[in-house]
This record gives sequence, structure tokens and C-alpha cells, in this order.
Amino acid sequence: MELSSNMISVVIVTRDRQELLKRAVKSLLSQQYESLEIIIIDNHSVTPPLLEISIPANVSIKIQRTNEFLSAATTRNLGIELATGDYVSFLDDDDYCLQDKFSVLLKAFEQFEHIKMAYGNTKMLGPNESDLGLCRGPAEIVPLMLYRYIHLNSVLIKKSILTDYRFDLNMTTYEDVDFIFRIMKDNKCIHVDQNVAVWNRDNRTDQLTSRNWKRAEKNWLILCKKFGYIIESDYSLANFYYKKMFILSAIKLNFQNTIIFFLKYLRYAKLAKWFKYAN
Repeated sequence: MELSSNMISVVIVTRDRQELLKRAVKSLLSQQYESLEIIIIDNHSVTPPLLEISIPANVSIKIQRTNEFLSAATTRNLGIELATGDYVSFLDDDDYCLQDKFSVLLKAFEQFEHIKMAYGNTKMLGPNESDLGLCRGPAEIVPLMLYRYIHLNSVLIKKSILTDYRFDLNMTTYEDVDFIFRIMKDNKCIHVDQNVAVWNRDNRTDQLTSRNWKRAEKNWLILCKKFGYIIESDYSLANFYYKKMFILSAIKLNFQNTIIFFLKYLRYAKLAKWFKYAN
């Protein structure tokens, strides 16, 4: 199967992070691949981005500015709708890709024609570029849900399946986790054990991820409901999801959910303990 002429569309959502965006785009321009489309969704920045970068002939850049600040799910969906490539990838504006990301992941599609998504490892960097390890793991839904080792920066997805998948507009956090879970659950996917991207977890004041307990409880509950039958198929998974759910509910003072999920957690904790001793 010849893939070299297929276009890859990369969706970047940005907001008032000019220098970081420039670094992200430069990491894409360094890719060893001949046909790229970079789609930048400017999520209503105070100052619209000016890249001031020389763009090679094999790369097209689209910048779409929103009229108001929108959720991550909405802006990423907009990027998918604008994508014209055969494959779609994502990149957070404060992260970057390693040079051979696309050449590495496309080899998986060449070797396994029926796969719909390929993903590699993501390096995690902390303050002062300290090494926080790797997001890595096999393409299986239960360990993925337990360890959440796929970062959105590391994936390459066939555009043809994205008519059936979008980021959930009801979710204001974990929307990327949910998106990956659903694709992995329904499709043949391949893990490539090579580093392809960097996730900066350096605790900057402008990082978009924040500890909002109310938002976390609402969205973790959505995950528990959507994937309940998978969660309850594995005791370790049920322990993890239901324990976190009752803790989040307790922090939010949602007494009904605290009781419901505490009882669920106790049930599966006892089953896990029994199963361990029985074997």
C-alpha cells in the first residue's frame, strides 16, 4: 500500500500562546513527510497568532479564528471538520512532535492495512525539562482505561472513521480521554513502541488543565456511565473508577453519588480481594 502521497491534517487549538505555538508548528515543519496540512484553531485569542515562519511548499496552513471562547471539544471538532487529509493528528499548542512521528506511525498502516489508528509513546517533561517518564502501552481497552497511557499528541487516525467520532460536547475535561477510548473500543488500533511526541507538564501558570473538582466530578461520571460495562468487566478497573468517583463526589458534597459510588467501590474491592485469594 502506497501512503507517501496521502495528506496528513494536524489540528492545533491555541489561545494567546504565540511562542509556544511557534515551537509546535516548527516541530511539524521538521517532519520527514511530504504532504502536511496544519489547521490552527485560534480560540478567540486576545492577540491573533502571527507565525512569522517560512512555510515549505509541501505544507499548507489554515488559521480559523473563533468568534468567542469555545470548549476544547468544540474547537477540536471544528479542526476535524476543516481537515481534508487522509489522516488526522492532533497537537497541543504547548507541546511538540518528534521529527519522525509521521514516518513511524505510517509504517504501521503500511504493515497492517485494516487498522484505523496508530499511536506511539509520548515523553512527559516536567519543570526544567525533567524526565517524568513515558505514556506507552498496548492497544487494549482495559489497560488503556486503567492507565490512560495514550496522549492525543501521539495518535494518527484515518480520516474516514471520523465521520462517526467527534469529541463529546457535553464534556469539559477528559474529552480527549473519552475520544480515544471510543475509537479504541470499536476499531483495530496499533501501538508503535517508539517516542513520537512530547507532553510538557511543567506547571506553567498558563496551562489549560486546572484542578476543578466540580468539573472533574461531572465528566468522570460521564466516563463511568459510558463505559460502565467495560469498567465492571475488570475488578481493578472498577476499583479505580468507582473509588475516584466517590472521592470526587465527596469533595463536591454530592452525597447521593458519594454513597452510590462508595457502595460500588466496596463491592468490587471485595470481589477483587476474593478473586485474588481464590487464585
